[in-house]
Amino acid sequence: MGELYLAKVYKRIFASLLDYVIVFGLAISFFMLLSNGIIDIGFHNESYKQEQYKMQDESHLFDVTKKDGKYVSVNYIQYDTEDKNSYKNYLEAITNYYYNFLNQDEKSNEDLNINFFLFDEKTLQNPVFSINSINDDYTNFIIKDEIINVENNKTYKKGEEGYDEAFRNFFVSEEYGVYSLALTSFTNNIEFQNLDLTIASIERIEIMIVTLFSSILVFGLPFLLNKNGESMFMHLLKIGYTNRNGYEVKFGLKVVRFIMILILNTISVYLYFIPMIVNIIVMFINKEKRSLIDIASGQVCVDLSNSVIYKDYDELENDTK
Repeated sequence: MGELYLAKVYKRIFASLLDYVIVFGLAISFFMLLSNGIIDIGFHNESYKQEQYKMQDESHLFDVTKKDGKYVSVNYIQYDTEDKNSYKNYLEAITNYYYNFLNQDEKSNEDLNINFFLFDEKTLQNPVFSINSINDDYTNFIIKDEIINVENNKTYKKGEEGYDEAFRNFFVSEEYGVYSLALTSFTNNIEFQNLDLTIASIERIEIMIVTLFSSILVFGLPFLLNKNGESMFMHLLKIGYTNRNGYEVKFGLKVVRFIMILILNTISVYLYFIPMIVNIIVMFINKEKRSLIDIASGQVCVDLSNSVIYKDYDELENDTK
């Protein structure tokens, strides 16, 4: 075995950080192309997303943008405090959702009925509007001079500070606003939830694929072709690997390390990067500063600038004669 010097831990961590900046930068770029249907690897979410967008469009609860017959974006209706008629967008959306989207069974649900009817059927009133008839169009609802803020149950008179906020909260309060309640009702729809689950499942597969592909691009050639099995940035920082006995790493061990890196990267994405953190922690508590991957692949990380690495024992013998 030649003269060997262990690589500095800070160099290893720095090189790894730079490598993974490229890995995850590429993965995010590829994922955006996949998820938006710009590239196709045989399956992607675009068709399911179009189904979801269509369902959101049919609910009447969203602002929808279409181009060439294809849904481009779907956004929540925004409350414009500068526009005194902004509330009519919400009244139209909620009315259409109740009457045109919900089926008869859903409408007969007492909780939904209370949430989405904008008036009490007996008094023809609610906290914000007076209504002359249950057949009145939403544009004819009369705004009261005194309204209740659904968040604190306080009454505010027209022109009084807090009146405008109370009016706005009637629609968009996260817990009590009728628009927010309508959105909650919609997202609890079984068909919508099934689409959500399908999209999430495909996204997990896409994330795995782009992470693997990016890892292969960043680690593949450097690991397999560099003499000491080092990554791109490890090569620049002049640190690399020997086998457990201090000789050059054979191609087979390089392959083992490469496969283990691919596995580590993939499972780390799903486990909040805990495997990567554990891999580094082991390096600090190990006498030879070996990470979990080093141990499993039978390698040691050394300083290439100062170390003398022989191909095998025979080369060492010939050199010392």
